[in-house]
Amino acid sequence: MAEHDSTTRGITHSDTDNIKETYHMKYAVTKIYFVLLFTMVTCLLGCAGMDSTFDDIKKKISSIGGPEQPVPIASSMDQMPPDAASLALTLQKKLTEPKSQPSKAVSFSAGAESVLLKESNIFSGFTLSQVELYEHSVSVSRGRMKLESPLGRTASMDYHVTYTSSGNTLIADELTLNPIFSGPPEPVMFVIPAEKSPQDETMKPSSYDDLLLFAMVNAIDPLDPDLKTGQENEYVMFVFFLDRVSPSAKVNVSISDEATSMGGYKNSTRYLDFDGWRVALLSGKFSLSNNSVPNPDTGADSSGLFLKALFTPGEEAGMLRLRKKVGLFSVGG
Repeated sequence: MAEHDSTTRGITHSDTDNIKETYHMKYAVTKIYFVLLFTMVTCLLGCAGMDSTFDDIKKKISSIGGPEQPVPIASSMDQMPPDAASLALTLQKKLTEPKSQPSKAVSFSAGAESVLLKESNIFSGFTLSQVELYEHSVSVSRGRMKLESPLGRTASMDYHVTYTSSGNTLIADELTLNPIFSGPPEPVMFVIPAEKSPQDETMKPSSYDDLLLFAMVNAIDPLDPDLKTGQENEYVMFVFFLDRVSPSAKVNVSISDEATSMGGYKNSTRYLDFDGWRVALLSGKFSLSNNSVPNPDTGADSSGLFLKALFTPGEEAGMLRLRKKVGLFSVGG
């Protein structure tokens, strides 16, 4: 009976183990195949998302150092179409000569006039040093202009005008002006005896140009032979940044006996901001000299006293906002 039973079932314990092992192997293979298939599908579905991610990364990388400059279709008034030239010229006149006679060729709506009135308080007395045109049609004109004051201040802006024609007159219906901060500002430095410097807010000149004129009149002559004595006196170092900078940009002025480093004494430095034109005033007791100092660009620090002007670009510069030295002045022996 026992023999019959074993023949009828035909399955031993060894066979059972083999069946179980075969089942587990097939399940494992199926699981691996499903995982591979799922991974492939996920990759295919996710590629578009990855592409957008890479595009975002590329955009961020391309923004390092600021937005790319557009290519102008005209680089002077003479190269512009007549309508574009009339709009640019009248716009510049309105900004820099607010009391000039109205143009017969171009008129501005009340909204555009309000934009001009606000800006003309800043740019009155400036002249046009450069103009470029980027877009022009029968209803839109877009360009960029650079303005300069008699004392060397500079500012650049993009302009966008939406206009219509009425007979021989162009009517600027909408106007947008956006400041452009294209690079590090150029600094100039003056050394003023402390007793001649403004002592409080009531004595401080009311404008950048007034302060610059004050510094020019009261500055020490760097060729004065008495500077060779080495006597220490109280001075105020005035550093004027001639180019308009972004509200998010930073300027720093310090003084040290090292020409090549970025650091120095700056605890007494004060900063003024006149509509984007910065001024730094560093006061202290120094021994000035007009002795010649070896060129600090050789990489070795020279014996002397050096005033350093540092600049960190604003948010418009993109991701990479590196501080750099934009001015180095030898003021002591």
